[in-house]
Amino acid sequence: MEAALSALLRFAPVQMIVNDDLSTPAYYDQHHMLLAVNPDFSDSEAFGAIAAEIAQAKYHDRGFNRAYSREECELSAQSVAYILCRRFGISREQPDLSKLPERFQGWPAQDRQNVLNGIQDLSKRIGRAIEKSIAPPQRAAPAVHHDAR
Repeated sequence: MEAALSALLRFAPVQMIVNDDLSTPAYYDQHHMLLAVNPDFSDSEAFGAIAAEIAQAKYHDRGFNRAYSREECELSAQSVAYILCRRFGISREQPDLSKLPERFQGWPAQDRQNVLNGIQDLSKRIGRAIEKSIAPPQRAAPAVHHDAR
């Protein structure tokens, strides 16, 4: 778990700080573009929260996404965290999907598909980075050549 958390934190697009006074395991501060992490939470709580906050930071794109809204990105960020937790065997509540119809009401089908593809893509990229860190690719053993005489 320690290696997974370290790899997850390396994926953060912003500087990370430790904040023991934080009431949650992690929080992305969009105004200062910092990821605050409280080390007093368990690793499994921290993993899911950090994943969601890294997703928020990715959606904010270092301030270049002028249309960024934490509230608008919350379901997507929680979905990324949920997918990652499931991938690595960490228990996490499923995101609240009760307002999903309202959220996408009036959106063209392609725009809804783009949001879902973005969630899937971000969770895959983060997941692959974590997997590489946990179990780096093994070098293949050199092939043994037999003399065919």
